[in-house]
Amino acid sequence: MTNPSHGSGVSLSLFLVEDDSTLGHILRALLTNKGYDVHWARDGREAAYAISTILPPRIVLLDLMLPFVDGFELLTRMRVQPGWADIPALVLSGRSMEADIIRTFTIGAGDFLRKPFNPAELMARLSRLLASHPRRMALESGVHGQNYGDHDQCAVQ
Repeated sequence: MTNPSHGSGVSLSLFLVEDDSTLGHILRALLTNKGYDVHWARDGREAAYAISTILPPRIVLLDLMLPFVDGFELLTRMRVQPGWADIPALVLSGRSMEADIIRTFTIGAGDFLRKPFNPAELMARLSRLLASHPRRMALESGVHGQNYGDHDQCAVQ
């Protein structure tokens, strides 16, 4: 997948939550190169604030082990925040205990990928989540309901 616009020519917004600066820069570069508009929160507190203030993205890429507010709590907050409840989330984490993985799915993650990861696999999983998400179908059919189409164009850095 080289452009996640799904034929519309519009880049998709992605909310990245990653506290590792090196990995965050790598992910932002990879995702931007693939056509995503990336908003990057560098810790749990910044992410929690963003969830309550920015327009919901099309997809979230979330680490679990974060300073201040962990990824489990952020995912829980997303699921009760208006506009964010149905946003697909892919958890990318070094935590690999079965209980942690099950907990992320129970809270509402759409997928889980262990670190270290293969970039091609990450992109394939993001593509699958977007393809299976109902908002994608509404956007492509021209049904914007809550005006979701407008914010997919905005790049927040």
